[in-house]
Amino acid sequence: MDYAIEGMHCGSCAARVEGALARLPGAGEVSVNYATKRARVRGDVPSAKVLSEVARLGYAAEPLAATGSAPKSRGKTDAARRSELVLATVLTLPVFVLGMSHHPFPGNGLIQLLLTTILLAGPGRIFFTRAARLAVRGGVNMDTLVALGVGAAYVASLISMMRGTFAYYFESAAVIATLVLLGQHLEENARRGSAQAVEKLRGLQLRTVRKRFPDGSEQDVDFEALSLGDLFVVRPGEHVALDGVVVEGHAALDESLVTGESIPVARGKGDDVIGTTINTSTTPLLVRATVHPAETVLARLVSLVEDAQASKAAAQRLADRVARIFVPIVLVVAVATLLYWMLARDAAFLDALMPAVAVLVIACPCALGLATPTAILTGTGRAARDLILIRSAPGLESAGALTVAIVDKTGTLTEGRPVVTSLAIEAPFQRAEVLALTAAIEGASTHPLARALLKYAHEAAAPLAQRLDFKDRPGIGLAGQVLLDGKRYDVLAGSFAMLAEAAIALPDAWRQLEGDPQSLVFVVIDGKAAAVFTVKDPIRASTRAALATLREMGLSVVMATGDRDAPARAVAAELGITDVRAALKPEAKLQLVKELRAKGERVGMVGDGINDAPALAEADVGFAVGDGSDLAGDAADIVIPHGNLAKVAEAIEISRKTMRVIRQNLAWAFAYNVLAIPLAAAGHLSPMIAAGTMALSSLSVVGNSLRLSGMKARR
Repeated sequence: MDYAIEGMHCGSCAARVEGALARLPGAGEVSVNYATKRARVRGDVPSAKVLSEVARLGYAAEPLAATGSAPKSRGKTDAARRSELVLATVLTLPVFVLGMSHHPFPGNGLIQLLLTTILLAGPGRIFFTRAARLAVRGGVNMDTLVALGVGAAYVASLISMMRGTFAYYFESAAVIATLVLLGQHLEENARRGSAQAVEKLRGLQLRTVRKRFPDGSEQDVDFEALSLGDLFVVRPGEHVALDGVVVEGHAALDESLVTGESIPVARGKGDDVIGTTINTSTTPLLVRATVHPAETVLARLVSLVEDAQASKAAAQRLADRVARIFVPIVLVVAVATLLYWMLARDAAFLDALMPAVAVLVIACPCALGLATPTAILTGTGRAARDLILIRSAPGLESAGALTVAIVDKTGTLTEGRPVVTSLAIEAPFQRAEVLALTAAIEGASTHPLARALLKYAHEAAAPLAQRLDFKDRPGIGLAGQVLLDGKRYDVLAGSFAMLAEAAIALPDAWRQLEGDPQSLVFVVIDGKAAAVFTVKDPIRASTRAALATLREMGLSVVMATGDRDAPARAVAAELGITDVRAALKPEAKLQLVKELRAKGERVGMVGDGINDAPALAEADVGFAVGDGSDLAGDAADIVIPHGNLAKVAEAIEISRKTMRVIRQNLAWAFAYNVLAIPLAAAGHLSPMIAAGTMALSSLSVVGNSLRLSGMKARR
């Protein structure tokens, strides 16, 4: 059973819900996906028990409908989150200016107190409510640190006002709260973007289909009204509604959604067809449904993407893990400091409280909280300058550790747009004559090979000829009559199968081409062999250098493609790739990723099509390149819009440098606390100095992160 979960705000929330549900009696496999905010519970667990347990943790759950559509979210809207962030910023700016001015004019403290109180009682209250909810159940996380730091700065300021001194720390409380709100707002936007992949997949499903009834009549009906065994019509240009078998007709189907290959394949009576593929021919197909609407290949793709996303362990930030130890230690040190000054030093309560407050202020997690997000924001911004769109922090964090790159062929290593590479003409035919007649017959087709031939003829300035009639034999070729310079010609253009069907005598040179891995188009004029076009999907100009760079960086490269073995190995040989996996469907690509990960490899998947979506989601890092679909981008962690494979290597280099900066930031943040807390406890640092050093610590972290902006990535 699947459930929508409301109220989760970080990966640790998902982990807590997952752990609690896994402990329920009868629970089998349990996965909670923060990206989609869904929980999947297998086993014999009543829904009421699941809802009750999630509510006990402070979240809300609701069963998903059988269609998989989620109930309307009860969380905050984008507008509400933006409004809270704007309000927090408006309140923080004057507090920061007044706090840094160091002019104790009358009313300064009261203005800061009023604005900060409004901020913490409004947008900033979420930190305190979350921390309190966790504390009741014995848990801590970054919210606990934020609440302690903000609260300590606020209380220290109140104490200073009570003492009549101008040692206010309201600006620290306000700035910390606002910066963390900004970080969480950006994180939520990234999370929601990644969750759209599955919804876009669902959106590919047809809403209506042309059904044929037993009496021969036809009518458009809702897709879900189809049943196993029903007949439906796929007209030219339409999508196949449901997986099935062809009952009548012949057509060429574009199966790139599933296979990733742009060249349509022939399907006729008795052949299986796949839902969502496209009839690119001029003739209709009559298909008998062999599955229910919920069991199509598209439905399985949706399930694969969801499972792959759910299988990713939500990476908790290092600061969240450290919080379990760090926060209790800080509390113990603060209380011990208070008692030490009161008992051992015989200080008054307020005098003893100041060193304790200094401990809490200097232990404020500002630097710790900024260590990771500032580096990630700067690293992603640096990548964006080179049109590398990093969609998630986990993707940026993981890219630098990859050991294997699985690379799709068509549209990734190659351009994905076939071009004519050669033309061989048999005597006595002339080049201009062949091009004119071929262009006329191919002009009636939308096949990618036809477009390549038309482009070639146009660039050669071929004479214009008139097509008199036309017949499309999907997967075989084209036939028709063409008028050129007042003379009629019978023209055939197609494959070896067309030549065999027409019983054409083959020249010796043509017989030798039967094992050629490239696409071939044969032209027959008036029953005589006239010409053969060689068509090839060219390798991208940047591919060779990019592969060399990936290998230099220590990654092994695997080609995974839905294309036939012969052309796949031809491209691989040209590029020096030794590990080739051909004729792979989406499930097989996904399984390949799983197999490599099971061997301990850190896998990056590079693809450009919807068929790559499950593997992109399952991989440690998914790279969507080229002019690929929106879905491929949504399933990936990193998107490279213009298909330059070299930018995959650049993204990995940016990841490595960003992670190096993060480690430096965290090391400084931890060292700062380790050294500064004892000084504060000993009374050598006042709360004001503590706040100042805290600000310097934060500035050092931000400054170190900004170095990424000027980095020169590997090309």
